[in-house]
Amino acid sequence: MAIRHANPGETIDLSPLGPALKHARTTAIVKSDAFEAVRLVVRAGANIKTHRVDGPITLHCLEGRALLGLPATSVELLAGQWLYLDSGEPHSVKGIEDSALLLTILFPTQTGRRNRDKDMTADDPAAETPDSLLDEGLLETFPASDPVSVSNPSTGIKISSRGAGEKIKSGGNDA
Repeated sequence: MAIRHANPGETIDLSPLGPALKHARTTAIVKSDAFEAVRLVVRAGANIKTHRVDGPITLHCLEGRALLGLPATSVELLAGQWLYLDSGEPHSVKGIEDSALLLTILFPTQTGRRNRDKDMTADDPAAETPDSLLDEGLLETFPASDPVSVSNPSTGIKISSRGAGEKIKSGGNDA
């Protein structure tokens, strides 16, 4: 049976799951050629290693706390907070608490996506395919029941790792 996604004009409840978050899984809400919206579940202590997405993204923390590692700093997202990242911005995500984030990915045009994919991987020898990144631990975060774009090579999204020597600095929001 195919996974049901939201239809245009349909209202989706993104209220905090509370105790049910413990058993929730990451789910795609909408997938289209233009964008994707995902309820991203990040468990406390789970780490999504540094990667890039070919398209601007937003992250809205629906509940919990998560730490976003960026090239120059780290940012703690609390419930109700929202963050925007430009296309190709390297970032990682770590669950401080069990968290649910609304991830929105805006895709470039099909022609632009193909050209950017070539540009992003040609200059980055460490560029990885989504499948190899999943092999290193994202499978728990992006379950096979409804994989999101980073686990679906047919969307053309490319993810690459940051160099091993780079360090994420604390943004002063340590709790």
